[in-house]
Amino acid sequence: MSEPASILELPFDQYQRYRLVAEIVEQVRDSARPMTILDVGGRTALLRRFLPRDRVELVDLEPSPERGLVLGNGAALPFRSGSVDLVCAFDTLEHVPPPARPAFVRECARVAKSHVVLAGPYEAPKVVEGEKLLQRFLREKLSYHHRYLEEHRSHGLPERAPTERELAALGAQVVSIGHGNMERWLFQMCLALYMDLDPALRGLARSFHAFYNRELFYGDWSEPVYRHAIVAAFGGAKLPRQADLAGRGAGATAAPDASHARLVQDLLAFDREREAWAMERAAHKQVASDLCADLDGHRSTARELEATRKRLEADLEREIAERAREQREAADMARTLESDLGEHRRTVELMRGELADLEAMRAFLVGELDTTHAELERTSGDLEGHKGMLAEVQAEQARTLETARNFESEWQRVENVARLLQVELNRSDANATELGKGLREKEAEIAELRRLLRSRWKNFKRAFGLKKPKF
Repeated sequence: MSEPASILELPFDQYQRYRLVAEIVEQVRDSARPMTILDVGGRTALLRRFLPRDRVELVDLEPSPERGLVLGNGAALPFRSGSVDLVCAFDTLEHVPPPARPAFVRECARVAKSHVVLAGPYEAPKVVEGEKLLQRFLREKLSYHHRYLEEHRSHGLPERAPTERELAALGAQVVSIGHGNMERWLFQMCLALYMDLDPALRGLARSFHAFYNRELFYGDWSEPVYRHAIVAAFGGAKLPRQADLAGRGAGATAAPDASHARLVQDLLAFDREREAWAMERAAHKQVASDLCADLDGHRSTARELEATRKRLEADLEREIAERAREQREAADMARTLESDLGEHRRTVELMRGELADLEAMRAFLVGELDTTHAELERTSGDLEGHKGMLAEVQAEQARTLETARNFESEWQRVENVARLLQVELNRSDANATELGKGLREKEAEIAELRRLLRSRWKNFKRAFGLKKPKF
């Protein structure tokens, strides 16, 4: 059954380890049922793509977004004993500090119900030499330090024989299956990392990996090998056989074919041409750097302008809100003034009516005064012989005249007040509040005048209501 391109185009070294363990799992199945598998150090969850019908659990020290990942240490697994069918680890044991490796192996055996598979590089002269050559190539040719290879050197590779003995002491049958010719692994790793360094070659790299994974993986068993898979079977469980695995690759070539030689020639030509356009590339990088700097400046300016725009918008919104509030207050004031003005107009109409009454009273008083003068004229002859009475009448007349003049003066003042009230009325449209205050003052003054006029009117009636003396 052909594999999808997403798997075949994986880096060949990654494909090697996962495909090897997947083939081992297929050999050790005791039935068609799906298996439960724990991938220790498996935060990438790649094993799920190689064994899609099995249930693969994940545990790792480092987090990832993969579903179901449990954070935990391989030397103290957070799982029950015998809780999964198979426990596996891919190129993981060499990254465990040496003092913790025996506990790591024991924990894998404790959690596994039937099988443990520990795949990766183990201590061997050829393997150590190959990794050192690869590190030198990366350092001197690519100016690159490989974190995981450096950890191999700092920790030291695990030893295969003690690991096998540890598993056997725990009651397992043990077999080691080697894969991945050392010379081919070194050659292909150099090519793969060289191509991965340059984005222009990554498409070619995917084709290179797919060619190995599809055509060469199943024939790549010749010694010395880079990787071994130590398989432990517990309770009489089935062990895999390397011969059966190698038989699946019958007819596959064990050495690089002519396509590898052509690929190397093309890469060497590419490397020579790289020097020719390195300076141009550097110039383009400088231009790109300058453009990025300019773009950063423009972005900074844009952010400042955006901040200014937002500030101005906020100021404008506040100004609009303030204007709206002032308009509402002005409308309320206009309604209040209009109401006050109507009230003032009604008050003025009432005052005009009262002024008309005062005018009628004035006319009446003038008529009464004229009548009094006439009576005084008629009685002057009768009073000739009565000097004392005449003097009294004259004095009373003088008082009456004085009262009339005072009344006239008061009337004049009332007219002046009326005119002032009319002026105040004309001004009320501009300042209704002041008009109301003035009107209240004038009303008080008019009330006082009314009271005074009534009092004097009574006095006047009393003055002129006296009976004539008898002669």
